[in-house]
Amino acid sequence: MKAYGAFAKEEYTVSASTENVRALAQSLQDKDVYKTIDNVRYYLNDNIEYTFIVNKSPANVDFVDNFLFTEKKGYSAHYATAAAVLM
Repeated sequence: MKAYGAFAKEEYTVSASTENVRALAQSLQDKDVYKTIDNVRYYLNDNIEYTFIVNKSPANVDFVDNFLFTEKKGYSAHYATAAAVLM
């Protein structure tokens, strides 16, 4: 039987779904989890516009990739989803 920690990581961890998102996530990682959180927060603050006026994400395009690299604007649901994936 798997240890619970290994099971939980495998079962509940979200992986970045595109190469662009994976590369960005890797570039923001740090051995200190608090530094990683700061890196993600600063990246989103510096590169993404907070607005409620957004285009609908195309059905055939990854939501997070579209938010981070194409639209570069969104609101709390966009930020939260991207932050979770980037961590």
